[in-house]
Order: sequence, then structure tokens, then C-alpha cells
Amino acid sequence: MEALAFLPTAVLPFADYVDLELNDIIEWRGNHYHLRAINKYNLKTGECEIQLLGPIIQDALDNQFS
Repeated sequence: MEALAFLPTAVLPFADYVDLELNDIIEWRGNHYHLRAINKYNLKTGECEIQLLGPIIQDALDNQFS
């Protein structure tokens, strides 16, 4: 499986927006990805583009969340 980067759109509450950091692992549509960037964040609506890298192989996450 090869890692892919893509730009889905999302709605993030401002509190989450300021708390997220580059390379955080996030879950999106049932898979885990590295967060690469948050672009075009709209302060009024929370709409933005997020750049994700992945999906991350499940075995790589087993030690992080146990």
C-alpha cells in the first residue's frame, strides 16, 4: 500500500483548529492519517481544506493507543 496525499474539505471548530499540529494522527472515514496542513480556514464557518497523508497501516498504531 502506498501513501497518498489528498485535500478533503472539513468543518473544524476553532478550538480544534488551534489545537491541531502538523503530523498529528487523525481519523477520517474510518482510517488514520497524518495531518500535513490546514488550508483556507474560514473563521466564521470553520470550513477548510485539510491535507492528509496516508492511510497509516493499523499495525503501526497499535503501540501508540494502548
